[in-house]
Order: sequence, then structure tokens, then C-alpha cells
Amino acid sequence: DAAGSLQWNQRINNGGGDFGERVVLDGSGNVIALGYTDADNSAAINFNTVTAKYDASGSEKWMQTFDGTAGLDDIADAITTDQFGNSYVALHSNEGSASDINYNVIIVRYNADGTKAWQVSYAGPSDTLDVINTLLLDNNDLLVAGSTWINGDQRDMLVIRYGNVTGVNEISSPDDIVSVYPNPVATELTVRTVSAGEKIIQLFDAEGKQVYASSFNGNEFHLSLNKQLFMPGLYLCRIVSNHNIISNTKIFYQP
Repeated sequence: DAAGSLQWNQRINNGGGDFGERVVLDGSGNVIALGYTDADNSAAINFNTVTAKYDASGSEKWMQTFDGTAGLDDIADAITTDQFGNSYVALHSNEGSASDINYNVIIVRYNADGTKAWQVSYAGPSDTLDVINTLLLDNNDLLVAGSTWINGDQRDMLVIRYGNVTGVNEISSPDDIVSVYPNPVATELTVRTVSAGEKIIQLFDAEGKQVYASSFNGNEFHLSLNKQLFMPGLYLCRIVSNHNIISNTKIFYQP
């Protein structure tokens, strides 16, 4: 808090060495931590990458461990999140052997609920060490930057762009009827849908900046608006379901 008091803490202890590397926030205020762990606690050190998501109060929502095909070291490098709550993890994985290393880049996307959506890999021209240092989302594309081993003492800078990684269709689906009211809204916005599955609500201001995001289950969601958090004016209210944008509604906040 403002006085620096401890709010909560969480530990990951798999019995061996456990190391935290990165931490980010998603649009709903959840904390996503990235690190690597000696998960099997054996004499042989074979680290696995660990991604854990906690809510704002510190309760664990999910945890995922990545163990590469060779069962050797998988070292966490970078993480970012998108506006839909998905997490993108970069790591380098030894796909060679303990005596003849061959670290390749792996990018993994975890959905907002922690399920693994996909993974891609990059293997440089030399079977030695490829590693990513940073990730950046540009609209629906993912930019990654790091370095790749060429030969001898030569390492080259590496930049990769992956297209449309969020996997969200930009065309609204007609399969679900969405009502957003009242409009204009003074204190509380209500979203009502036909289907009862999990959805995401997002608010964007007039400049296109996301100012609010939250997930909800059921047919109805209520959002309290106040002038401390939202400036009066025009907003876009977007509803996403199953990676489809099912509603884009312009609303006017007039307290």
C-alpha cells in the first residue's frame, strides 16, 4: 500500500532450485510471474519454465510448467500479456544433449484461463544458443528480440515478428445477441448476453487506449462507473467470447 506494507506473498517450491525472472500485470490487474524450476529435484539439473497467475489479492489462479522435448533445461526469458488476458512466454530450450547443447527459442501462448493455446520455435544456423530478451505486442502481432549464435564468437541480433497471435476475429459474431445499456450511462453499465459462457469486457477511450478489462461468466455483467476512474466522454465497449468480438458498442459516460 502507500505505506509500503506487505500485502501478500507467494512462493513456488518444487524442492530444488526455483528462480523468478519476470513479472507483469494483465489488463484486469492479475499478476503473472515467470521463472524456472528444477522440478524433479533429481541430482541432474534439468530446469523447466514455470508461469503462474495470481489475482490482485494474491490467490493463485493457475500455474503451468513447460518441459521441452529433450527433457533438459528450459530457461525462462521474457513475458508479456495482451488485452484479452493471454500470456506470451519466451524461453530457450536445450533440444540437444547435456554434453552437446542446442538451445532454441520457444514462444508459448497461454490463454487467460491458463490453457496452452500454441507454441512456435526458432532454431538459428548454429546448434548452440538462441535466446530472446524481450517481447512486444503491436496490435495483434508479437515482436520478439534477442540474439542467435552464428559461429565461433559471432552472435547476431535477432528480431522476429509473428502475425495475428491474439487469434481474435475482428468481425462480430451474429451468434450471440448483446445488449449494453443505459446509453448514455451515469453510474452503472449493464451488459446482457444470450449465452452464459465466459466473456471479456473491455473499455477503450476516445484515443483508442484500453482503460478497463475484466472477464465474467453468465448472461449479465454490471460495471460501476465513477469520475475517479473514468473521465466523462465517449468510450468503446467491446465484448469478446471464444476469441471472437461479439459486440462493439459506443457508449457515452455522462455522470
